[in-house]
Amino acid sequence: MTSFLHRISTRRNILAAVLLALCLTLFFPAIVSAHAILLRSDPAIDAKLNIAPQQVRMWFSEALNPAFSTAVVVKGDNKRIDNRDAHVSSNVTTQVSYGLVKGEEIN
Repeated sequence: MTSFLHRISTRRNILAAVLLALCLTLFFPAIVSAHAILLRSDPAIDAKLNIAPQQVRMWFSEALNPAFSTAVVVKGDNKRIDNRDAHVSSNVTTQVSYGLVKGEEIN
C-alpha cells in the first residue's frame, strides 16, 4: 500500500514540475531565447562595394550584451578588415558598430 501511494505522489510531483516548466516557457519567452537576430546592416548584407566604408553598423532584434556580442568583418578573400573595436551603441542597445582598417582595398 505504501508503494502505491508513493507512486501516485511521485507521478503528481512530476506532472506538477512539467506543467510549471511549460508555463514558465510560455509566459517568459524572452528569457528563454538566447540569440539576437540580425535585422539589417549598413552597408547591406553581401553588398559588393568598390570603396570601403569607414564603418559597418548592424541592428539586431534585441538588446546586445557588449561582453558577449561578437562579429567579424571580412573582405572577399576572407581577410579580416575590422579594427576589432566593436561597440554597442549607448542609446540604441540593439546596434553594434565596427570601424574598418583605413586604406584597405576591398576588391
